[in-house]
Amino acid sequence: DNGRKASSRQMGRCRLKVSGAGASLETEFASSTPVAEVVARLARELEVGPGHVKLLFRGKVLRDGDAATLEEAGIADRTRLVCMHTELYHKERAALVALADARRRALDESASEELRTQLLCDLDGLDVSSSDWLRAERKALIDRIVATCPA
Repeated sequence: DNGRKASSRQMGRCRLKVSGAGASLETEFASSTPVAEVVARLARELEVGPGHVKLLFRGKVLRDGDAATLEEAGIADRTRLVCMHTELYHKERAALVALADARRRALDESASEELRTQLLCDLDGLDVSSSDWLRAERKALIDRIVATCPA
C-alpha cells in the first residue's frame, strides 16, 4: 500500500472520497486538475448542473477564485471532500427531479410509443426557464426520445 501511495504522489494524482448530497464515491484526478473541473464531473455523476453542487474541504467551500487547482487548494492524495447542494439546486429541485425521472423512463428499452409521447408532453410542460443547463438537458433528452420513435 505504501508503494501505491508513493506512486500516486509521484504521478501527481489525487484519489478523493466524496460524500454528501446523494454522493458517496471515490474518484481520481491529477493534482493539476482545476477545481471547477472536479465540481463539473461530480455534478455529471449526480445528474445535475455544476451550479447545483459545491465542494467543501476542511469546512470551507472550494471556489474557482480561491485556488485554481486541487494542488493549490492543498488537496492531497486520499483526501475526503464533502458535497452539498447549492441554493440554486433547491430552487430548481422540482425540475431536476422531473428531468431525472423522465431520463430514467426514457432509457427503458421496452418503453412503448405511448409512453414516449407522454414523456415528450411531460418534458414540454417542464419549466426550465431559470437555467440554461436545465434547458440544454431537456432539449438533449427530447432529441434522444425523438430519435427512438419510429418514423
